[in-house]
Amino acid sequence: AYFHKAILLAYEKFVPVGTQPHYFLYFTIPAANIDVNIHPQKTDVRFTDGELIFKILESIVREAFNAHALAPLIDFDNKVSIDIPAYPGRREEVKRLDLDEGQEPHTEGLEGLPMSPGRPVRQTLSGRSYRPQLPELDWSELGESFESRKYDELPEAELFSPALSPAPSGEAVGGGIRLSQLGAQPAPTAAPSDILLYHGRYAVTQLEDSLALIDLRRALLRVRYEELLLGLSEGSYPSEQPLFPEVLEFSPTELPTAQHIMELLAPLGFDFGDLDKGHYSVVEAPSFMTESAIGFVRLIVADSLETQREDASYVRSFLAEAAAEVQVLKATLPRNPQEARELIEELLGCTESMTTPSGQQIIARLPESFVSSLFS
Repeated sequence: AYFHKAILLAYEKFVPVGTQPHYFLYFTIPAANIDVNIHPQKTDVRFTDGELIFKILESIVREAFNAHALAPLIDFDNKVSIDIPAYPGRREEVKRLDLDEGQEPHTEGLEGLPMSPGRPVRQTLSGRSYRPQLPELDWSELGESFESRKYDELPEAELFSPALSPAPSGEAVGGGIRLSQLGAQPAPTAAPSDILLYHGRYAVTQLEDSLALIDLRRALLRVRYEELLLGLSEGSYPSEQPLFPEVLEFSPTELPTAQHIMELLAPLGFDFGDLDKGHYSVVEAPSFMTESAIGFVRLIVADSLETQREDASYVRSFLAEAAAEVQVLKATLPRNPQEARELIEELLGCTESMTTPSGQQIIARLPESFVSSLFS
């Protein structure tokens, strides 16, 4: 059975899950390297160099696949000359302009404009040749328009846009005003925002009559946990097949607990294939747990053996917490006070907003008396 795993590892990408390759193994090993234990019910044969033989078997089988590969290998030393045809050159002939002596140039649409020497010959889309007539500019009039209107005579409504015009008394100042009209401004009496971000992870705000420090990462963990827990209770997550199926192996002491846990995971979107002798494959998993399904099953079986918990609520809560932790590691924390405010509002709407599912503190509240004592 031990060397059988080496064969399965070599075949894992060539045969479907649940199928077994047919093979025979022949060993020629000195008797001194074999340890035989005879029991009333079975005979146990062990090899002194078992791990080395395991690696050799796997390597030999993989080498056999490489030696009989269906696709040819890439040969970088193959010098093949590519025939590149010679450039034939341009075959298009440039049309020559045929202008008769004394022929009047095409002046359609340009009547009344004086002609100037040195005009280039142009060609229309229809093939007709012409010399464009260019207007002669009178530079003597340049600058006369600047003297025709005085800017200091313009009305005030044209000098200032509505956003920059003086605001009436008692109204808020608009987008901008004259500096002479501002006068002495009072100092601000309140913070510009209700939430202050600290070190990109913590939020400082006021909750009721206390100063609150909130761990945004733990807050996001609690929010995602309750969302996943509600979705699992309602069965709203579809199942997907893992891209690369793996095999789970349980020892005889783990097998009863693992089988019971897998039965409780079935209503939550999991499906397992029995490969006999304590080996199982994950055929389907919830969409949010497809990539890490194997690791999760191993983790929950180990935790169940340690805590002696095997009920359905424990499995559902453990799955929601594990998935939430994976999502929070990939998520981006709020980057501005508005995003932090939205997250805190979602946190306060949870059934438990003070601690994470594992009991870690999310909100630290400092009463006014404590803050006052800091300045006494």
